[in-house]
Amino acid sequence: MRRGILHLCSWMLGVFVFTLSGNGWCQPSQVDFSGNGRVEEEDLIDLVEFFRNGDFRADVFVDGRVDRNDILEFLKQWRNSLTDPTDNLVIRVGNSGRTQGKEVDLNNLSVSTVYKQITGTEVSQAFLCFDKMEVKTPGGPAETVFEASPEATSEDALLVDLAVDKGLGQSTAPGALRKVELTGLDPAGQILGGLNLEADRLNWIRLHVVEGFPNSYVVLVNGATEDLEVPSGVFKIIAPGNQVMLSEDSLTELTILFDVDHSIVATGNGRYKLKPVTKLMVNEADLGDASSEFE
Repeated sequence: MRRGILHLCSWMLGVFVFTLSGNGWCQPSQVDFSGNGRVEEEDLIDLVEFFRNGDFRADVFVDGRVDRNDILEFLKQWRNSLTDPTDNLVIRVGNSGRTQGKEVDLNNLSVSTVYKQITGTEVSQAFLCFDKMEVKTPGGPAETVFEASPEATSEDALLVDLAVDKGLGQSTAPGALRKVELTGLDPAGQILGGLNLEADRLNWIRLHVVEGFPNSYVVLVNGATEDLEVPSGVFKIIAPGNQVMLSEDSLTELTILFDVDHSIVATGNGRYKLKPVTKLMVNEADLGDASSEFE
């Protein structure tokens, strides 16, 4: 029975995870149904049961309906629970450009998500999948923020079943991939992970990319997909100057903002390459452009 529910969870995640909600004015509820302080598989199983039975405990979007917006809100809160309360550094990835908006159809009284086409008029969406992230300070070795299990690289990025079967604990544990849709991100970003470091200055962030469909790829305006190539599969973002200081007594929220319009380059013959154009924000303070390099 549990296996069947988990497979249903995976199906629902696959259907809904890349769909975007249009009712953002509602105040969402918390989704820790078990009350243990974490958002994990058990909460997802509860949500699926509530959803199937039309139980209004599934109305986590708090709009008076039990529908896909509740699944989306759960996924948002689940993704944002990737950190531990003891972490003093949390890293997000966001989009500094305006590549997403709303289109209102007054005839049908509907609101839909629309995307500004990037890379000229060819690309409407861009997916980027990470299986490892590291950070470095002058006073210590490179520290791993998260690292996906070897099995994770060939599975769906959310890995509900795999997390249970392989004993990885929560699906938000380090064994899961981190997958983002760049054009759908806003400057607030999506959390990739966090860790606890000694007080120091941050030198760089290293991101390892899982290349190729269905992990890292672009969707063209005609619906076709093409792999998003990343030279060497690894790139490093250099923190500008001495501006990213970590404290043991306070939380540093670091956001890597991609300029999506300029970060994806069409190289000809239907090929697309990632060329990161980024800047950093720390606790909502704009630090300006950050250089990046492939390794």
